[in-house]
Amino acid sequence: KFNDVSKDSWYYNDIAIAIEKGYINGRSATTFAPDDNITREEVAMMLTNIMNNKVDKLDKLNEFNDGNQTSDWAKSAMAGAIEAGYFIGDGQKNLNPTKNMTRAEAVSSLSRIKAK
Repeated sequence: KFNDVSKDSWYYNDIAIAIEKGYINGRSATTFAPDDNITREEVAMMLTNIMNNKVDKLDKLNEFNDGNQTSDWAKSAMAGAIEAGYFIGDGQKNLNPTKNMTRAEAVSSLSRIKAK
């Protein structure tokens, strides 16, 4: 359904599975943006979609200097990722929710997932 994801793309099947399972959405109804960078809050959304652990109580965001900078659509996911221990912030008590993640940060977040 995305104009920018060809059936010939190496990632086509992976995106199709992730969309079908509800792990991620496109940037719009017709755009996935597979070559865009990904933000920390987008990763939190995917992780909490996969693990089904978003939270309604958002007080965990207040533990960080910039928790209030989390986009509205990502607050329950970011709070869930904090509560689950996927995100622990940096040494200055910042989450940097709208900044891109490095590959190392992504691997570190993934390593904190505990199987249900």
